[in-house]
Amino acid sequence: MPITRISRFVPLEGKSVELFNFLNSLSLNTIASKGCLSCELLKNKDMSEFIILEKWDEIQSHINHMKISPIEDMYIIHLLGATPESQYYN
Repeated sequence: MPITRISRFVPLEGKSVELFNFLNSLSLNTIASKGCLSCELLKNKDMSEFIILEKWDEIQSHINHMKISPIEDMYIIHLLGATPESQYYN
């Protein structure tokens, strides 16, 4: 069953553009992953919050993607002003 994953990111003050660019590169990697139906990066008006909407054919496809996703994602820690939040929806 298709599933949607919504993730919310808040940048550290002064890091909005850098975080947006980093999330954009992750989104491009995600859309190329097996089982990913779509991936969209959204920003609010003042770039104080970003949302990634991912649609997957099933949860397991997302889990598999996270297992092979590069660990450069640790770089994101230096750009965040709050702990990211993610949930699956159907």
